Amino acid sequence: MALQVKETKAQRLEREARLKTAAANFHYSSAVTEGRLEAHEVFWRENYSWLKDCGYLLRPRYAPGWTAPWLTDKSKHMLDFEESARPTAADVMDATRVADGSYVALKRCNLAEPSSFVGVLPESQIYQKFSSEPLASDPKNHCVRHIEILRVPEENSEELLIVMPFLYVWDDFSFATIGEAVDFFSQVFEGLQFMHNNHVWHGDCKYDSIMMDAAPILTGIPIPHPWNPSRTRDYSRRLQREARSRTQHPVKYYWADFDLSGVHDPSTGPPLVFPGYGGTREVPEWAFPDQRCDPFAVDVWCLGFMIREHFTEGFGLLDEKKMEGFEFIHELVADMCQDDPAKRPTMDVVVERFSRIRAGLSLWKLRSRFVQSYKRPVAMQIIRSAMHWAQQLYYIARHLPAIPTPKD
Repeated sequence: MALQVKETKAQRLEREARLKTAAANFHYSSAVTEGRLEAHEVFWRENYSWLKDCGYLLRPRYAPGWTAPWLTDKSKHMLDFEESARPTAADVMDATRVADGSYVALKRCNLAEPSSFVGVLPESQIYQKFSSEPLASDPKNHCVRHIEILRVPEENSEELLIVMPFLYVWDDFSFATIGEAVDFFSQVFEGLQFMHNNHVWHGDCKYDSIMMDAAPILTGIPIPHPWNPSRTRDYSRRLQREARSRTQHPVKYYWADFDLSGVHDPSTGPPLVFPGYGGTREVPEWAFPDQRCDPFAVDVWCLGFMIREHFTEGFGLLDEKKMEGFEFIHELVADMCQDDPAKRPTMDVVVERFSRIRAGLSLWKLRSRFVQSYKRPVAMQIIRSAMHWAQQLYYIARHLPAIPTPKD
């Protein structure tokens, strides 16, 4: 049972300040201070010109001959320069498609040997499978579609770049209501069910493997930076609460990051493979690396664990990310996280059970605020609650559903 700690506003602000200081100290000790690229960034500088010839322009940081502006311009802190921003993943880069100015993501992967784990396919094959008809146009398909796949031109290279639309992690912009989170659950459950029904396991169902097409809620406002959504893309100013409501502008969620995914042939019997290792290390099966396990059951556990950490229970000493009002999904999540894989529901069962749960939720519940469960000053609660319900009355008057419905 998590230790319950009551945190005052002053304590919370002090904690957040410490975290910001720690983050700044991390940056100070990095290559950014010295104005040089990290080792994993050199690849992008070396291929800058080739990618430009292919129609994709990287940010100035990766141009040949780039020098860090903060080494000579002392008018502002180095972290206030756009060129200090680096990708949070070593194998993913953002770029601009020259033809139309749209933003894309470039994912490095290997053509021949994507992983040492048995059963895992090259990531490019997974993208091609779900980006090809008839699967591509299936409304239940929530897998990121690729735009094209480029072969790195180095001699004897087996490396590919998968070009995809640039998407944001699902929680880069906060939900406003429980109904918006319910839509998120519905799409994510349906997307993983679709993969499983097509005999593909994901293999790494953690929170940042779920992406969001944020275009509907970003239309008409400054575009956020791909690696720092709190700043504009050119770093000219900070963005705070500028994204539009999902209730007014429904969004779509997508599964991505298929480097540990695999395909099962049902004719070969039960789907049993040796465990792989993704970002969620607590999976019960992974305590026994020499024993085969069902990768589909592992997916179910990992997705349940993600919901448990980010919605129902939170994590850390202060139950960070624990949200109010999600008791309706506790039992389902608990079943998804059973230690015994045989006791976990399949994704077909998860989708069916959640459909019934969703149908039983009241409009009051669905339109309630999406808010963390730590204590707040009463006056603040009253003011924010009044503003929230005034907004909800406006949505009701416009006949906007409590659970957003994205357009196909």
